[in-house]
Amino acid sequence: MLDPHLLARLGSLDVIARTIVDGTMVGMHASRSRGIGTEFSQYRQYIAGDDLRALDWRVYGRTDRYYVRLFSAETNLEATLIVDASASMRFTSIEISKFHVARMLAAALAYLLVGQSDRVSLVPVAGSGRTERISAGSGDRHLRAILLGLERLVADGDASLVAALDGLIERLRRRGPVFVFSDAYEPAKALVDAIGRLARAGFDVTLLHILDPVERSLEIGGDTEFVGLEGDGRLTADPRRVGRAYRERLDAHIAELSTGCARCGALFIPVTTSEPLDRPLAAALRARRLLGGRL
Repeated sequence: MLDPHLLARLGSLDVIARTIVDGTMVGMHASRSRGIGTEFSQYRQYIAGDDLRALDWRVYGRTDRYYVRLFSAETNLEATLIVDASASMRFTSIEISKFHVARMLAAALAYLLVGQSDRVSLVPVAGSGRTERISAGSGDRHLRAILLGLERLVADGDASLVAALDGLIERLRRRGPVFVFSDAYEPAKALVDAIGRLARAGFDVTLLHILDPVERSLEIGGDTEFVGLEGDGRLTADPRRVGRAYRERLDAHIAELSTGCARCGALFIPVTTSEPLDRPLAAALRARRLLGGRL
């Protein structure tokens, strides 16, 4: 059920977010990886004497095991979701765009964070529709506002992700995790430098780098017309002839992003739109210990 195509058929982002989070948590607790149960405080197996009201029946229905939901009484966590809504995010070769995947992952994180009483803000970069920046808040009403904002957002136009990241330093009063959902089609050095500035200012940055499988492989047969979605013109070429050079440049770009993030303490998570969405979400949770208000 965590395949992006199947998730998209569920319709509303609310249902999609719940499905992704539930599936991810079940998968993590079913994993044989040692230490996961002690690192995450939101779920643990039922012990005789636990309050039955804390049982999660949805998890039981999927695993046939009893798990208890745990909540932290207090949290200082204030998370920011930055969603790249530039026109390049519309690209798709498999009927589901990078932008749709970005919205689903952002919705899942918002659902998880608000569900444990953390504060969440939404910052769209570029795009059209009726969505503007949503300031940090918590509670069911705020979650609905975030999900509605994501639903209304349309990938269109172009804007600087670097400028958006730099703007956070001045705008946000409380330091916390920043999640960036983007195809990162900006100079890698400039983007890494902006992430580094955020990290030095006290933010924990996670870049979820979202690409379509065709973007990664350029496995297309015959002469193809390539159209720049952000006003970059048109080019006709045979992917079989330019594919090797293209992949080398893309690999170098990704490597620069990955090593640059690691160097400044940020987290780099590659996301392919054809892969199950629990994988990148679980990677973010494991790396950031993002449950129970702990980071």
